[in-house]
Amino acid sequence: MLLLSGKQPQEIILGNSIAIAKKLLSLRISPLKIRATMNFLKIYLRFQNQDLMANFVHELLLINQNHETMGIEELILAEIRKEGKLEGKLEGKREGRTEAEQEMKFAFVKSLLFNSDFDDDKIALLAGVPADFVQNVRNDAGNS
Repeated sequence: MLLLSGKQPQEIILGNSIAIAKKLLSLRISPLKIRATMNFLKIYLRFQNQDLMANFVHELLLINQNHETMGIEELILAEIRKEGKLEGKLEGKREGRTEAEQEMKFAFVKSLLFNSDFDDDKIALLAGVPADFVQNVRNDAGNS
C-alpha cells in the first residue's frame, strides 16, 4: 500500500504525528499534557529530511495557534521544578510531623513531671524519650 500511495514512511510519520497533535487539541485535555505530548513528538521524532522536521514544527505552531511549545530545556526545567516543589512539600510535612511529635512528647513529659511521682528515668521510659530530654523539659519548665 505504501508503494502505491507514493509516500515515504517518513512522510507518513509526519502526517500521523500531526493528526495526533490535532486530536489531542480537540479533546478536553489539560494544555500542559498536550504541550508535553507535543514536545515528546518533537523531541523523539527523527526525520532524516530536515524539511520534514521543519514542516512538523511549523504545523505544531499552527495547530497550537502560534503559541510556541516549550523546548526540551524548558520542559526538563519545568519537570525538575515540579519535582522540587513536591519534594519540598513532602519535606515540610515531615518536618512538621517531627516538630508536632516533639511538642507532644514535651507536653506529655511536662505533664508527668508535674502530675506524677515518677522519677526522670521512669518518665523517659513511659514517654519513649532519653533521660536528658526529661531533664531539658524540667529545666525549661523551671525557667517559665
